[in-house]
Amino acid sequence: MFGLADLYRTGRPGIIARDSAGTLWYYPNTGGTGTSTFGARILVGSGWTGYTVFGLADLYRTGRPGIIARDPAGTLWYYPGTGGTGTATFGTRIQVGAGWTGYTGDIADINGDGRPDLLAVDPAGTMWLYPNAGGTGGNTFGARIQVGAGWSGYQAIDAGQLTGSGRAAVLGVDPAGTMWYYPNTGGTGLRTFGARIHVGAGWTGYAIN
Repeated sequence: MFGLADLYRTGRPGIIARDSAGTLWYYPNTGGTGTSTFGARILVGSGWTGYTVFGLADLYRTGRPGIIARDPAGTLWYYPGTGGTGTATFGTRIQVGAGWTGYTGDIADINGDGRPDLLAVDPAGTMWLYPNAGGTGGNTFGARIQVGAGWSGYQAIDAGQLTGSGRAAVLGVDPAGTMWYYPNTGGTGLRTFGARIHVGAGWTGYAIN
């Protein structure tokens, strides 16, 4: 699994997952409960072996979520949602960055402007915010801003709306498997996130999205 999104505008988010063969599947939310929560999977892509998915978001305000992913060469691509289904769910990819080898990332509105930003950790453990500039292609994201340090070795990092503030906060799992919450303060730079809060333990090996 690498994300949740309402691909087909049913009002219910489904699961997007990649299997070991590099095939991309969508498990639609049926509105049921328990083991009936998700329906039969739908093939939505192939050839994803070696890709690192940063997240799903509607970068260009089309009303449909797309996929942001890094290929094995370190190039960052956006696969826009087309409004279609099956293997026509996502359209022709658009290059939105390069030189991303070794980075991990997630997509969320960090600065509260209503556009999804890119939050990334470089190989040295420095956390950067790449604000959504409102452009397209290579102009999608603006100049990066340092928002943290010391993130080397974290097993999972996820950004999202945990409160009604309109700004995404961060959940992180440290090397010991402890989960921390980093609240969004509404500030900028190294004041973007506040003092971390312990919210869980025993998360070694888990992924959070």
